[in-house]
Amino acid sequence: MKKYQSTPDKHFLPDYAKVSGDERFIRETVLDGSGDKVVIIGTNADGSTITGLTVQNGDDGLSINSDITVVHNRFVDNVDGVSFESSGGLCQYNLFEGNKDDGIDLDEASGPTIKNNVIRNNSEDGIEIRLHPYAGSETLNIDIIENEITGNLEDGIQLIDYIDPSNRTITISRNLIQDNAKVGVGCMAYDRATEGEDFQGTRFLERIVVTGNTFNGNPYGLTCGGNTVTINNIFANCSGTAVRNVDGDAIVAFSLFWNNSIDHEGSNMDTNGTNIFSMDPLLGEDGRSLNDRSPAIDKGATSFDFLGETVFSAVAGSYNGAAPDIGCFESD
Repeated sequence: MKKYQSTPDKHFLPDYAKVSGDERFIRETVLDGSGDKVVIIGTNADGSTITGLTVQNGDDGLSINSDITVVHNRFVDNVDGVSFESSGGLCQYNLFEGNKDDGIDLDEASGPTIKNNVIRNNSEDGIEIRLHPYAGSETLNIDIIENEITGNLEDGIQLIDYIDPSNRTITISRNLIQDNAKVGVGCMAYDRATEGEDFQGTRFLERIVVTGNTFNGNPYGLTCGGNTVTINNIFANCSGTAVRNVDGDAIVAFSLFWNNSIDHEGSNMDTNGTNIFSMDPLLGEDGRSLNDRSPAIDKGATSFDFLGETVFSAVAGSYNGAAPDIGCFESD
């Protein structure tokens, strides 16, 4: 199991100087929970910001019950780094490392945007999302975008389904999901989750869009089920199965498979020849960059329709060349 180093944090806080001018202040401004919850945000704090802190040694490092911004912090050696409890907002440019359970935990009616974070070396999942019953009229949009999710000791991202459908969408886009111990993105039914990851996936009623990610070195890449749209992803170096049980109203298209023990099983693969097999994506040592001869360049979908709905459309200016590259990194 590759252990990702805690220093230096070159991909962490890329524009930190705009906040306080010196990354040292985050390391020196420490809130230590000594085993209790460190920071609790109640239900009347919408619009607040938590920034510039190292939060450590807590039960939950940060427990959130409002829609707030969490930006430029370190969450280390807690049980859960951050726990969203019927809350949302923005979680960006944070480091989650060495937490004893999950880096980020989502419960109840939560719908945050989780973007540009480094989530590594946590003892269970990098991100755990429980789709608890929710019948509100407002759609909960859970967006996981452009994160580095590496070296976690269970799943990179785990989705836990509950019995009834809920008004949610989940988008997992442009993430590096690498060298996690079990599954890159794993889906489980709630009644099996207590037994631990079983690599079987489950059929979700909520729409899940998995687009433009690089899955590298996870034993299993994606185990999911119905209502999952998987496009523009790289699946490389899986010792188990890259894509498993993505079936029902689901599809895998415009994706590249390389050096996996099994590329796919029990999954609905696009029959129009959009997937690429047995071609080395020529990833850089960091897993993100592409060699300029990579077969992933310009081979992604610019838009994708499924079951009469446009489920993906690339934003103008978000890619170079004729089409998006496959994977999380857009080459020059």
